[in-house]
Parts: sequence; structure tokens; C-alpha cells
Amino acid sequence: MKFIFTLLLALAAIFVAWPYGTFYQLSGALKNNHQADLQKLVDLDAIRKNYQQDMAYQMQHGAVGQWMGQSDAAQLIRGTVQNLAQAGTEQTITLDWLRDNLVKQDHHYENISEQLSFAFFENPEKFLIRLGELGQHPQHLYLSWQPWHFPDAQNQLSWTTWFQQYALQRWRLTAVYL
Repeated sequence: MKFIFTLLLALAAIFVAWPYGTFYQLSGALKNNHQADLQKLVDLDAIRKNYQQDMAYQMQHGAVGQWMGQSDAAQLIRGTVQNLAQAGTEQTITLDWLRDNLVKQDHHYENISEQLSFAFFENPEKFLIRLGELGQHPQHLYLSWQPWHFPDAQNQLSWTTWFQQYALQRWRLTAVYL
């Protein structure tokens, strides 16, 4: 019974420490501009989708949305702006954009881990990271728990390769608020 309790406690400690390790991997990859590691650690599609959803919400419920009202012309303008925003995020939000906005934001720091002021779980599948102090326009990053990908018959990955490529990369950057 003691062994099982110790094992469960060790697994819980690993789960809690895992996103911190991912954050420091991300920090090192950004500092060294290591594109291969950044591609493993960053989910650009999720970041783009998040920005698109934020823009859509602001167009509907923000100051511009309230000013425009609900007329047919306003709906047409909203649709056009959302289509332009979608095309814009596809071209604008890249790994270079992410690096420029996180690393070059403040020249007093060599890497983003030096700016860390808060990091903890928002829920079991989402990990919040705050860079900078509250009241001083901090940046917020979200790491999300990603599903595992198991090799299929066509892929034929060895288990050691699968473990290195997928099992160790469970937490990925999925949202950035600058």
C-alpha cells in the first residue's frame, strides 16, 4: 500500500512539474531561435484560432460592435472584417512573430524565463504563465495539455521514437495575450 501511495505521489509531482519544464524548454528555444523545438512546443493553429475568436467577439460585443448595431450592413461589414482578420492571422502569426513579441519586448531580459512572475494551473488541462508584473502590461501565455498520438499501422514508429516525439511534448503553447 505504501508503494502505491508513493507511486501516485510521484506521478502527481511529475504532472505538476511537467508544464514548468515545457516553459523552460520554450524559453530556451526562443532564446536560441531553435525553430525545430519551437514547432514542437507551439501550436500556431490554436494561437491563430484564439486571435480570430477574440477579434470576432470584439466585433460583436466590443465598442465597434455596439456602435455598428445589428443592421444588415453592419453584419456584412462584420463578416468582411472577420474574413480579412482570418487571412491576416494566417500570414502574421508565425514563429518569428511569436519570438519577436516575447523576446524582444523588453531588452533588459535575455530570455522569457527571467520575466516570469506567475505560473500555475488554471485547470488540469490549462497552465497560465504571466510574464511581467500586474499593472505593467504583462504578457499571458497558456500551455494546453495536448492529446497523445499513437502510431498507426501505416506510420510504423518505434516506441522510443514515439516517446521522444509525442509523449514528452504533451504541453504546448496555445494562446498568447500581449
